[in-house]
Amino acid sequence: MTSAPDLRELAGRTIDARTDPEQAAAASARFLAQAHLDERPEIEDVPDTSVQLHRGILRGGTWYRTAEVRELTGADEEALAAAGSSWPRILDTLLLRGVCAVGPEPVTRALADELILGDRDQLVLAVRRVSFGDAISYERVRCPHCDELSDVTVPLDEIPVVRLDDPDVEEFPVPLRHGRTAYLRLPNGADQRAVLALKDASTAAQNTLMIGRCLLRLEGPDGKMSGSAQLARDLPMADRHTIVAHLAQIQPGPRYLELTFTHEVCGGEVPLPIGIGDLFR
Repeated sequence: MTSAPDLRELAGRTIDARTDPEQAAAASARFLAQAHLDERPEIEDVPDTSVQLHRGILRGGTWYRTAEVRELTGADEEALAAAGSSWPRILDTLLLRGVCAVGPEPVTRALADELILGDRDQLVLAVRRVSFGDAISYERVRCPHCDELSDVTVPLDEIPVVRLDDPDVEEFPVPLRHGRTAYLRLPNGADQRAVLALKDASTAAQNTLMIGRCLLRLEGPDGKMSGSAQLARDLPMADRHTIVAHLAQIQPGPRYLELTFTHEVCGGEVPLPIGIGDLFR
């Protein structure tokens, strides 16, 4: 059988299908195949929908730290719009609609409440990534060093992320005054929901609630006491501030408020804190 000619070999000459039908058919097939390749649209890479969590969920003695997210749809956009300006409802909507499962377990409100705050933030970032891409853009950002305005596009990978040294550790000791030590657990979604429900409460009242929920026990020269809202109120103010600061420090996950970029004009480092509205606008 005659081999099919290379298209470059056919330039400038004609193949007569009456005298050389096999050669003509092969040339036509090669031409059509090449044309098909030339016109084929460029397809973007399918985003990775798998997410590694910092703590995950414990089921039957096994930690599951891989979650699955999906791209948001028009129906999800309507649900987010219905949430209005309520941050707790927006966060719930993003997690319940954008996250499919954690390990073998489908996402429910109870599961979402069980996740530590760092895992919830990590999932929100992953939902944003698969829905809108790997970068976030800002227009007319003012540099505090030279006062120039510039448009900025920042890869999501540049958002600082804090990780747990040991994801299996569930108690975190914090030295306090007078020789006492507080043992804390990481705040989770249920804690966040409870604190955010105190809409008109002072920051001090919100701190009391969070400390009371996350303080497992207090140990010191005067013995051991279990955590409670009353114990949180009875703590010295300096100890309360230490505990709240430590809870923020040990929480893993993306640090949206710590993002910066280097201004090309003056070389200064410009803060670029990210809010939930920036991620999904």
